[in-house]
Amino acid sequence: WGRSGGTAANNECSQNGLQGIAVHEFASPTLENNACKNNQDSGIIYWGSAAGTARNNECSGNKINGISVHDQSQPVLIQNSCLNNTRNGISYYEETAGEARENICSGNSQNAISLQGQAAPAQVDNRCTDP
Repeated sequence: WGRSGGTAANNECSQNGLQGIAVHEFASPTLENNACKNNQDSGIIYWGSAAGTARNNECSGNKINGISVHDQSQPVLIQNSCLNNTRNGISYYEETAGEARENICSGNSQNAISLQGQAAPAQVDNRCTDP
């Protein structure tokens, strides 16, 4: 929340009522090597004008998306595994930006990577496959 930073690494954030990890407002943390699985919403979610880097996280089996990016958030998503989520591997909404690089998005029910509204992230070398 707020302008928080810091690092969240090597955490198990699973089976929560909403998200595994939520990044809000102007927060800009580094999220590394976390397992965000089987949550009722998304594994990782960015809201407001959040940013930061999410690297090497496993976001799988979530009821909505592996990673959700909302509002004007601009995170850098690198080498995350977004597998077998009920909707999308990675979803960008509204006026989001940032970068998705070298992520693996496979086995998601709707899309590997979804862009909605005016979302315009850079997308580089992602692996998107069907189940």
